[in-house]
Amino acid sequence: MDIVSMIDRQHDCVADTPAPCECACPLGLDVRDMIRKINTGLFKSAYKIFRNFAVFPGIVCHICDEPCKKACVRSEIDTPVSLRELEMFCWRQRRGKTAEAFFIPEKKKRVLIAGGGLLGIACAVKLAGRGYDTELAERNDRLGGGIWELVRGRLPREVLEEEMAALSELKYLTVSTGREITRFDNHGYDASLITYQMSGWEEKYYSDGVFYAQPRFESNLAPLEAIRQGILFSYVIEDYVNRGVARAPEKKQADCKFRPSPQTIPQAPQVIPAEASKWTQNDAKSEAGRCVLCSCENCREVCEMLAWHGLSAKKLMINVSDTINKMKWNKRTGIRPSMSCTQCGLCEKSCPVSIDLKQLCLETRRVLRKSKLLPDGYYDYWLNDMKHANGEDASLFISPAGDNCCEYIYFPGCQVGASEPEYVLRSYEWLCKNVSEKTALSLRCCGAPAHWAGDKTSHEDALSKIMIEWNESGKAVFILSCPNCAQMLENSAPEIKTVSIWNIMAEFIAERPQRNLGTVSVFDPCASKYDPKTQQNVRALIRSSGYEIKELECAWEWARCCGYGGLAYSSNPGLVERIASHNIKLGELEFVTYCSNCRDSFAGHKKPSRHVFDILFFDDDSRKLREPPDLTQRRKNRVSLKGKLSNLTKGLKFEAKMKPYDDIELTMSTEVKNKLNHRLILEDNIKQLIYDAEMSGTYLYCEEDDVYTAHQQQGKITFWAQYKKLAESGYLLLNAYLHRLQIEEVWHG
Repeated sequence: MDIVSMIDRQHDCVADTPAPCECACPLGLDVRDMIRKINTGLFKSAYKIFRNFAVFPGIVCHICDEPCKKACVRSEIDTPVSLRELEMFCWRQRRGKTAEAFFIPEKKKRVLIAGGGLLGIACAVKLAGRGYDTELAERNDRLGGGIWELVRGRLPREVLEEEMAALSELKYLTVSTGREITRFDNHGYDASLITYQMSGWEEKYYSDGVFYAQPRFESNLAPLEAIRQGILFSYVIEDYVNRGVARAPEKKQADCKFRPSPQTIPQAPQVIPAEASKWTQNDAKSEAGRCVLCSCENCREVCEMLAWHGLSAKKLMINVSDTINKMKWNKRTGIRPSMSCTQCGLCEKSCPVSIDLKQLCLETRRVLRKSKLLPDGYYDYWLNDMKHANGEDASLFISPAGDNCCEYIYFPGCQVGASEPEYVLRSYEWLCKNVSEKTALSLRCCGAPAHWAGDKTSHEDALSKIMIEWNESGKAVFILSCPNCAQMLENSAPEIKTVSIWNIMAEFIAERPQRNLGTVSVFDPCASKYDPKTQQNVRALIRSSGYEIKELECAWEWARCCGYGGLAYSSNPGLVERIASHNIKLGELEFVTYCSNCRDSFAGHKKPSRHVFDILFFDDDSRKLREPPDLTQRRKNRVSLKGKLSNLTKGLKFEAKMKPYDDIELTMSTEVKNKLNHRLILEDNIKQLIYDAEMSGTYLYCEEDDVYTAHQQQGKITFWAQYKKLAESGYLLLNAYLHRLQIEEVWHG
């Protein structure tokens, strides 16, 4: 699906569609808005909302037969919200008080309404209220029509009389009773509306400025529906007198597009005041508080990014549209949110109409990169990290059986070895021993960073190298330990047959001893939600190792992102920090996961956590407190892993290629080291900067403090460092930072 089609899905979003009660209400009352006002004690504002839809609030709150009660979601849980009583309360609060007078400019248009039933009066009131000179003519001696028949029942006479008397307060409304209109040549009027049957009149709603509310509107519809028809006709007439456009009245939405699940709503007792006619403000607030405001916010409830930016799905799509179309007034509003998406996919799963914001954000990055609007410097670290994983210092392909003779290729993923080289060494040894000696090993990146960065060229290049190894090995089956690699290859290289290492290892469960080691919680990586078989087998492996499992609410198909996904950290580290903080509070027990990024995220926030490999290959329980490696150590771990595997498997001594600045000894405080990691600065970036500055002499020196300041552009990023010299090759780093600006140096000598 192209990005235009994705953006067009905003019209399918049900977030702002009417609630079930609103769909059932003949007036289409905005119940949610009125309830919100009552909840906050704004009873006057709540009354204005009710009056705007009801026109005759006193009449409506007495005669309404409450179809909203059957539609109310609470009817499936306990007792429907007493909406009519809340309307009655608001009306009583304002009864007898003079309406506020607002300046309404006269529109210089005249309209005639023939017929003083509820439909005609409602239309006249709305038009007069908007400044149109409106004349209401009723052939009988009083207004109201058939509504007087209800006086003997639910509607008190004094209430009806009050409502009819209030019409005299409208500035632009003239009422004539005992006047029958027999001709409609529109002489002196810009438009006319007939609300009763006339002999010889053809049944059509418009002819030369004369609109006809067909008799069935008054005779066969309930009074509330007649009021709504009158309101709708006021807009039809307004369009005509201003633009000469005649259109049929809009139909009220009858089918509710969203209805929350009753299982997610707690019970709340109905408010029953001491006297039915004497509701207090606290009574009204309490009853209004029972309303769940039936609005679809499913995506915002599961998506940290939308909540962080205060966006709805529809607003995000609008912002993206403005951004890719380069709207000058807000052309960048869609960039930061789309870059903050962690690509977890929970939005689509929770959406009633399956809107995929994950794919929208990804495609937005690609489009913006192509049009040079994407600040791709944010992705420089990740693309360089992928380059390192696929470079000569870290990438490796081992084929014990020789080319074209492999049964399997173990592809652990670049982040597994970066987190803990022993994960790869021990799992590969296990595969060769228990599954097949003809198992090859590929150390490289699946291309996820380039994919997430919208860099199609780099992503295809990473995939092409994987495809070359696959073809040269005889198209062996890939064994994967990283759920994200599994998802990436499934989507980008479906011709490669893959299998999860966890599914293979689960077949050997019977051979493992039974132990009772306590209870843990499994944190499923977000990419695993598409692979329930792997999720089940991971749990089987953990249980077979002697642990009980207490499930988290966000497990299985509702698996959350740890914050690493989508490279969101570069553009929004605050959001990623919040995601991590929320994750570690999901459960009080130790977390066990099968994603190295998830484990390192938890460990970085002091949450006891282990990778499944820790449980399977290590007996040291203290590994749940193992500190995660910093950025520099992750690179070193990859290089170390390649060296160990090369020496053990190929019998070759591997040494990483030395760089000119490798001899530099860099020391720093813990605070500075944390700052480097927080800002995605490698020690190698600083070493290279210092080396080149010292070799060229391009630095600033403060003799008083004995501090050197230097900068250097590396790729798209400019790095800065303040340091002191300790010895011939030793430096104390005092401070460092980076930015995406390019500094132009001009010599004025």
